[in-house]
Amino acid sequence: MVELSEVGFFKPVYDWYTSRGMLYGCDHGGRGQDVTEFGDYFRTQRWMSGPGADQPGLGRNIIKSKVASSISHMYERPRTWLEGFYGSGWGTSSEELASAIFANYAMGFNLLSLHGLYYTTHGSWWEWAAPDNHFRQPYWQHAKDLMKCNERLSYVLSQGHHVCDVALMYPVEPFQAALNGDKAVSTAFDIARDLYPSGVDFDFMDFKSLDRCVINNKHLEVSGEKYKLLILPAMSVVRYSNIEKALEFYRSGGIVLAVGSLPEASDRASSGDSKLQSMVDEIFGNADFNQMDSTQIHFNKNAAGGNGIFLKNPVEVKRVISGLFTPDFKIENGSGTPYILHRKAGHRDLYFVYGLPKGTECFFRTKGKVELWNPWDGTVTETAVSSSTNEGTILKLPLDENQTQLLVFSSGEPKIANQSAHENVKTEVIEIGNEWEFELKPTLDNKYGDYRLPALDAKIGAEVWEMKFAPETNLSKDWQNPSFNGSNWQATDV
Repeated sequence: MVELSEVGFFKPVYDWYTSRGMLYGCDHGGRGQDVTEFGDYFRTQRWMSGPGADQPGLGRNIIKSKVASSISHMYERPRTWLEGFYGSGWGTSSEELASAIFANYAMGFNLLSLHGLYYTTHGSWWEWAAPDNHFRQPYWQHAKDLMKCNERLSYVLSQGHHVCDVALMYPVEPFQAALNGDKAVSTAFDIARDLYPSGVDFDFMDFKSLDRCVINNKHLEVSGEKYKLLILPAMSVVRYSNIEKALEFYRSGGIVLAVGSLPEASDRASSGDSKLQSMVDEIFGNADFNQMDSTQIHFNKNAAGGNGIFLKNPVEVKRVISGLFTPDFKIENGSGTPYILHRKAGHRDLYFVYGLPKGTECFFRTKGKVELWNPWDGTVTETAVSSSTNEGTILKLPLDENQTQLLVFSSGEPKIANQSAHENVKTEVIEIGNEWEFELKPTLDNKYGDYRLPALDAKIGAEVWEMKFAPETNLSKDWQNPSFNGSNWQATDV
């Protein structure tokens, strides 16, 4: 049925747009979280030139981001489309908007479409999934700078190929076969939600992409991507061709990791297939996995260096990975939750880092001269590193967590930081006093009756539409203190 829908609808529509030089994107109901939407979400949405999703409410949903971007990576689509940000509210600030864009770009998006541009709100009586991030906003006069920054990032982060070590199977087959589908999906998504915040990037992989993989130097290679590790998330049902590929990968020195349960059925002969069982046993061994507890890990190594690993608990995956190979990125000294993306474009390695504080010491599995590319103005600044070895580079992040840090490695020798210079930085404190004056400037242009009717060719200033109050008998002078807690006051419309 899925194949018929591809042939009869998804591919013809894709071909029609592509032949006319148009980008064809999507934001469907499940947004990748419903693996069997349209029968097979991954398989049908590969017929988009801009696979994508909305992130409502300034969201940073790693599943939506990775499903969409992984489709782009597996099928070499030019863009991963972010529709942002449904329903975040009229109070959404420019700072919140920028932060949500940058975090989602680090998770794999590289094309932005702001969610709403209303022709009218009928005197503020009609709206759909506010806000409208355009001319009605007080920050509209500054939007050009943000959009130019976004354009530069969109271009740079769509060049070359994505780089990560982990391919995580998108678990459609257990659902289609009605054999522990819920377990497979929850296992896959739990692994994803736990891996990425730890600094380990990954791609979801569909069965067709695994079939297309070429095994080279202990890597699975497809569409410019190279993976050291294949994860089967509670895949009680697999495509027979996929387990054949996994076995070939294992025999060639690759790493195959099963989490939660092992394959027991396939599209070749359903369950009870001795050939399937033989391949599973060769990869993972034939131990009594039912007796393992949630902290135990079983390794089955072969002479070629291959490793078949089984464990039950999804949150143990990152611990296992940390001991298997040198990571592409990790925090050496510091704390925080990283948003990290690595792309290889020609001779350059581009790492986009967001969300980590200035001075966080990080390891990057590459070498060379390092530059900081500023998407706000296009400037390039050479950046000093703490150290450089055969394994990679350690440097301290030069910018704060709310700033874009696009670190570009290219051929050449890096500049080594002068540690004493960092330690002796002097700061100057400027006293600004306690008395302030301020002015509330009207910003809401009511020329077309967007905020009230009838329309008025003027701007509306700040207004109070709701107030909180408490009976005078309940008050004390403390209410004038900024730290006073008035959360229990009643609210009323003015």
